[in-house]
Amino acid sequence: MYRCSIVFMRWISLILFLGLTPSTLFAGEIACWGDDSFGETIPPAGNDFVAVSAGYKFSIALRQDGSCVGWGFDGTGQSSPPVGESFQAIAAGHSFSIGIRTDGTLLGWGYNAGGQTDVPSGSNFVSVTAGDTHGVAINVAGELVTWGADVESQLDAPIGSDFVRVIASQYFSVAMHADGTLEGWGRNSIGQATPPTGVFVDYALGRLWGVGVRKNGTLEVWGTNNAGVNAIPAGNGFVSVGAGNMWGIAIDDTGRIWHWGEDGQGQSNVPGGTGWEYVDGHYYHGIALGIVDCNSNGISDSTDIKDGTSIDENPSDGIPDECQGLPVGGCCLQHGVCVKTTESDCIGALGIWAGASVYCDVSPCVDDCSSDLDGDGEVDVADLLEMFAAWGTCP
Repeated sequence: MYRCSIVFMRWISLILFLGLTPSTLFAGEIACWGDDSFGETIPPAGNDFVAVSAGYKFSIALRQDGSCVGWGFDGTGQSSPPVGESFQAIAAGHSFSIGIRTDGTLLGWGYNAGGQTDVPSGSNFVSVTAGDTHGVAINVAGELVTWGADVESQLDAPIGSDFVRVIASQYFSVAMHADGTLEGWGRNSIGQATPPTGVFVDYALGRLWGVGVRKNGTLEVWGTNNAGVNAIPAGNGFVSVGAGNMWGIAIDDTGRIWHWGEDGQGQSNVPGGTGWEYVDGHYYHGIALGIVDCNSNGISDSTDIKDGTSIDENPSDGIPDECQGLPVGGCCLQHGVCVKTTESDCIGALGIWAGASVYCDVSPCVDDCSSDLDGDGEVDVADLLEMFAAWGTCP
């Protein structure tokens, strides 16, 4: 339901401390689902988004060029980011939004009855989050700074200089220390501001509850005793979480999204496939950010390229060549090695190209130097030693 602004990594403070800007980060596409009363599930097109954040019936997203775009309900201007600003992080709250400009200053827009958009001055902020009527930021010293309404002591943040993440919800917040432990404050009517002890790698807050990912990849819930919220998926392969009103979402180590809890507005209609990097939710809608899948095979382009099922050679830009109109086929290199690439790259590597869409399973390569046992391109004493090591009856 509420999360701090994440830019394709769960340690945003580290990203910003290292001086990385949106233009240097991997970008992806947005998918939305759930309640669509105000167009919440219709995100802007594009594959250049580096951060997303869900608010109450609206969402905002950060593009690689530092611009911010919003969609959904806009009754108080919460989904209309200021034009001409350049941001490095963003966060959507109940009816307002906050951004960190690239110069480290804060900027708020939307509903301001509680002073939630009256952001503190300074140019040293690295992380930000927006709750119902209050905001929290972390500065470069690792300290928490709060502002807005103080209904139930949600502005009484703990003192310290080792905070790396913070998330604000409805009148309470939870921050993460550098060692991965969590600390909460504000409304604590059912334990929502009292996270479990121990180390977490990711976490998210719902309206009256929280969920975290342990170091071993398991999920753990605190706060509400709602049966649906506590019916978390089993397993130890989770890497990231998000939370809505009384429902949760998690990403496993394959990039698949899982849902549990309430489902009255389509909250369980999560995007399929793998390659999803980040999820967020608010009351009744969810949003996900993932690496681009240009060939629509359900696998992220980066995974395709890493596994060798798609080639990124001409040019090498993170996009499979087949998605750029470049014909791809099998290429036989020396020693019988077969790779999937373009004709020009095959010829450049002194290989023999089998033809467009003709791959190694159809046109297998022949090892033209069977005596090169260690595959180093030379027949020498090392190959003789390989032969001696294998001396005897063949299995």
